[in-house]
Amino acid sequence: MKSHNVRLATPDDINEIIRLIGGISNENGLFPLAVNKITKLVHDAVVNRTMVIGVIGQPANIEASIALAPGQLWYTDTYNLGDLWHYVWPQYRNSNHAENLIEFAKSVANQMGMDFISGVVAKERVDAKMRLYRKHFDAFLGGCFLHRHMNGSA
Repeated sequence: MKSHNVRLATPDDINEIIRLIGGISNENGLFPLAVNKITKLVHDAVVNRTMVIGVIGQPANIEASIALAPGQLWYTDTYNLGDLWHYVWPQYRNSNHAENLIEFAKSVANQMGMDFISGVVAKERVDAKMRLYRKHFDAFLGGCFLHRHMNGSA
């Protein structure tokens, strides 16, 4: 499951992955970050291998990461691989990290015999992210929209 400079996360990466998720939340979060929840999720993923987390960088300096989990769409018994996050810290965005993480995910999906479904949920640089995904995926399946309830906050 290695693709270019992407490696599987180890227990030594857990704190940096949690910090990276904080960066995701600050940049694109729609709702408040539940630190206890993500800490448990990342620990279980890395230690118990409940998901596949790919990282780029060293344990003390994760530059980018992707988290992959098998699941089923509501109408089928067929499994597919989806991502929980795909993130590159801003200072590393002039690299090939985003592309390498996508190719890593596609490789994992191929090894697992599953389709890989991913999307862009973002508040910044949406057009650039959409161009990246259109370049690396076989089909474009639509978009995401958000309706905020009456007071506009979670």
